[in-house]
Amino acid sequence: MKQQLLETIRKYHMIAPNETVCVAVSGGADSVALLCALKELEPCLQCRITAVHVEHGIRGNESIRDAQFVQDLCDMLEVPLTVHHVDVPEFAAMQGIGIEEAARILRYQVFENLTEPSVVALAHHSDDQAETVLFQLARGTGLRGLCGMPPVRELTNHIRLIRPMLGVTRARIEAYLKKQGQSYCTDATNEDEAYSRNYIRAQVLPAFAGINHHAAVHISETASRLAEVEDYLQRQTKTAFEKAVVEEYEFENLCAELSLSTRRLSQMHPAIARRVIHMVIAELLHSAKDIEAVHVDEVYHLLDHVEGASVQLPGWMKVYRDSDLIVFMKVPTRELYEQMSEKVQPQELIPVTVSAQEIKMLKQEQTTMQILLCNRENTVVKKLTLCVREATNCADLRKKSCTKCLDYDKIKNGFVIRSRRESDAFVLNAKGEHKNVNREWIDAKIPEHHRGLIPIVAGETQVYAILSNYEYKGRVSVDAYVSSDTTYVLEIKEIQEEN
Repeated sequence: MKQQLLETIRKYHMIAPNETVCVAVSGGADSVALLCALKELEPCLQCRITAVHVEHGIRGNESIRDAQFVQDLCDMLEVPLTVHHVDVPEFAAMQGIGIEEAARILRYQVFENLTEPSVVALAHHSDDQAETVLFQLARGTGLRGLCGMPPVRELTNHIRLIRPMLGVTRARIEAYLKKQGQSYCTDATNEDEAYSRNYIRAQVLPAFAGINHHAAVHISETASRLAEVEDYLQRQTKTAFEKAVVEEYEFENLCAELSLSTRRLSQMHPAIARRVIHMVIAELLHSAKDIEAVHVDEVYHLLDHVEGASVQLPGWMKVYRDSDLIVFMKVPTRELYEQMSEKVQPQELIPVTVSAQEIKMLKQEQTTMQILLCNRENTVVKKLTLCVREATNCADLRKKSCTKCLDYDKIKNGFVIRSRRESDAFVLNAKGEHKNVNREWIDAKIPEHHRGLIPIVAGETQVYAILSNYEYKGRVSVDAYVSSDTTYVLEIKEIQEEN
C-alpha cells in the first residue's frame, strides 16, 4: 500500500520537500492507515507530518472516545495533533441542511483555518471514489460530477487538499492495518443506511461487485480518465469564454454584469457553449456549487428567444437577451436585485396625442407647440417642438438627426407619439416593403431596455416616423416622406439639453 501511495503522490506532485502535511484523522481505518503510512514515508518525502482531528459532537461519548484514540495514536507516532470540537447538529439545524453536509462544511472550515500546513491529506480511497461517482450519477450530474473527487485541489490560497489513497482499495487498507497490528475506531453511524453514501456502500456497490469483483476499482479508474477529459474541455472552455465575452462591468461591488455574444455562442458546439455559460455563472457567483444543469439550459435557450426574454437564477442573478447579447446581471442582495431588475425592464412613454385641429392651428398661426414626453413615473425624458412650414428650404433640416420632417398632408389628420408596439412597422421603400420596428432596432444594436423610450410617431394603423435616440438617427416612413409634391412640412425637433 505504501508503494501505491508513493506513486500517487509523485504522479500528482502532491508533496514538495520541506512541506508540512497535516493528515485529517477521524480514527477510522482509512485515516489511521493514511497517517501511519505517511509517517513511515516521512523521511522519503522529506516532509513534516502533523494531524488534525475534528470532533463533530454527534455521537456523545463515542465521539470523545475517538478523539482520545487519535490523541494516543499521535502520541505513539510522535505526530503533533490539534483537536477541534464543533457542534454539527446545531449547525445543521441553523442552516436547514442535513447532518452529513453540515459535518462536511464544518470540517472544511477547520481545514481552511489551519495556519501551519500547506497541505491537508484526506483518506478517501478508490471505494470512496466509486461511491461518490454513483451518488452523483443517481442524483443527476454532468461530466464534472462523474470525475469524482480530484487527487489535488486548492482549498485556499495557502492550503491544498490531497488524496494519496485514491488508487488504494478498502481491502488493501484493511490488509495493511492487519499486517501492522494497528487498531482503529468504528463509527456506528457508518452502518446507518438512511444516509445515502452508507446505502451505496452497503447495497449498491456489493450489487456491482456481483457483476464484476473489481467494479469499484473500474469505476474509480473511469473517473480518473474522465478527469483528464474534463481538464482538456476546461482549457477549451476558457479559450471559448474569452472569445464570447464582449463586455464586463462592475459598479462599486453593487452590481456585476457580463455579456456574451449570441453570434459567437451559437457558433460553438452546444457542449462548449453550455460550459461557457456555466463558467460565466460560476464567475459571477464566485462558486459553482448551486449551478444545476437546468440553469445552464435555461440560459442556453435564450439563443432561440426574442430580445427581452429573461431567466432568473439563484444568487440574485438575472440573465436576459439584449439584441445580439446575453447579459448576466448579479447583485449581492434581494433589494438590489429587485431594483436592478426594474432597470432592465423596458420602460414606456406616456402617449401624447396631437389632434388634427392642433396641426391645423400650427399651420394657420405659424406657431410652435412644445411637447414633454414622460415615462410612467412622470419623469420628463424628451422635449420636442412641433411647427409647420413651407416645404421650400427644408433640405438642411432633413439632414439633422434631431429633426424629422414629415409631409403635412399625409399626417394632418393627427397622430400619437408613444412607445413601440410589437406589431409596429414602417414603409421601407417605394416598393411598399415594410420593416418591423423591433427588427430595425435589433439591426441598429439598440439595447432592449432603451427601446421603450424611443418615440414613435404613429397614426391609427401606420408608423410615420421613429425619432432619434443616442446614436440611432431614427427613421421616416416612406409614406410620410417629404417629396417634390410636398407643399407644407411638419417639423418635429428634439430639444437638446445644454450641459
